[in-house]
Amino acid sequence: MKAKDSLLRIDAQTIYRENRALFKIDETLKIKNKEKIILTGENGCGKTFFLTELINNLLAEWINPKAKIGFFTQDVISEVNNSKKVGNEIKKSTVFDETTTRQLLGDLHLGNCLNMSVSSLSGGQLVCYKLAQILLGEHNMLILDEPDNFLDISSITALTSFLKNYPFSVIIVTHDKSIINELNFSKWQIAKGKLLLPNAASKDTDAELSLLRYKRDEMMADTSIPISQIQEMSKQIAELEKEQK
Repeated sequence: MKAKDSLLRIDAQTIYRENRALFKIDETLKIKNKEKIILTGENGCGKTFFLTELINNLLAEWINPKAKIGFFTQDVISEVNNSKKVGNEIKKSTVFDETTTRQLLGDLHLGNCLNMSVSSLSGGQLVCYKLAQILLGEHNMLILDEPDNFLDISSITALTSFLKNYPFSVIIVTHDKSIINELNFSKWQIAKGKLLLPNAASKDTDAELSLLRYKRDEMMADTSIPISQIQEMSKQIAELEKEQK
């Protein structure tokens, strides 16, 4: 990968929070222009902390000087005293045409809020306003930390459509399987103390499946093993097989 095509590089390292190891990155991660990634993992595994450290340039990393990153979090405290009009603020920040801008604002239920001050928006509306600013802004990489949390079904549908057609790079964190399936982006997963790339995650799952199947076969050959234990093992195998699909 040529350096000019790369927006971001994250070196192999262990991610620590307050001297506690969260997970390891075993190989250099590179994100090129227009690459789109979904980051998944159980609650508490360190996804938000990882992205925040990345944005603040606190990891062993390199960010292309030409990278313009839009970082969405659900922290809207900086907007609660903003007395400016919603429409004017969006108009200043958007790089999209008027039709696309108005469509997204409508999809996020902000169409009737354009003449309101930002500070008068409800908590949910503030999150949507901040999301709209990030999505429409002058960026060539979006990093979105669970943007779907305060969205209804129609807004989630609009968000996924926007991201599929977005012309630049995206990293999105979500637990919503419908979004993951609809977007079909490259998948990074934090699991078992590691950040797994698609190939690594697949290899780990294959190895685990092989081991579980071997153990189940042994259990089935042992008449002293209760059927309930074999059924539980079969359930684990079925869940892993489902994840691979």
